[in-house]
Amino acid sequence: MKAADLILVIDMQKVYLPGNPWGCERMPEVIRKIQDLLHALPQDNASLPTFTRETTNASARAQILPETEIHPQVVFTEFLADPNAVHGWAAYNEANEAINADPGMNALVDAFAPIVCRQQGSDGKKSCPDGDIRRFPIYTKASYSSLRAPELRHLAETCVNAGGRVVLTGVVAECCVLATFFDAVDLGFPVIWLDDAIAGLNTETEAAARLTVRGLAPVQVRIMTVREYLRETS
Repeated sequence: MKAADLILVIDMQKVYLPGNPWGCERMPEVIRKIQDLLHALPQDNASLPTFTRETTNASARAQILPETEIHPQVVFTEFLADPNAVHGWAAYNEANEAINADPGMNALVDAFAPIVCRQQGSDGKKSCPDGDIRRFPIYTKASYSSLRAPELRHLAETCVNAGGRVVLTGVVAECCVLATFFDAVDLGFPVIWLDDAIAGLNTETEAAARLTVRGLAPVQVRIMTVREYLRETS
């Protein structure tokens, strides 16, 4: 990857698995593509996982380096509703009360849960039990856009100022990923939309999001596959 790029892995939670309430058709493929992306990260840095594609679940713990460090340029997010929300978000909470209250639906998918470390506040301090082997930071948000979280916006700005881009992956293409995209563009951040590592609810909504993004290419965004991105940045 380009040294200063910030890779955002957006909301890879179980509620978006096929068969669940907000299931995305291509979620399994997107999991594999993000695994490919993480697997291609430099392996000579002790702060990075050393898992293989075949062991990207809880069994991968035995293959990850023992030190609990953070690679700041790969960041996971999770959406958890704010119980004190008002106005439109209060209506959202009422409509989605059952999902909001279900920890199983809100949990990260099994492929990624073992390799993240929850962050606490803007100081970036990690909260991992002693001996935990989780590695990539995860931030909680209560908005569609990941960049509404001040610490993530600051991290993105730092990476962009160092010559990097904001690289988007995850779900849902037409919702949280697209909202993050527009915030990044408004902030002047160059964006990479990793098309095969982003899933919509279905192919139609996913295509609509892609069409919207394409309208700002190539000046403010580049639409690429994971393979194209890795080839360019290797």
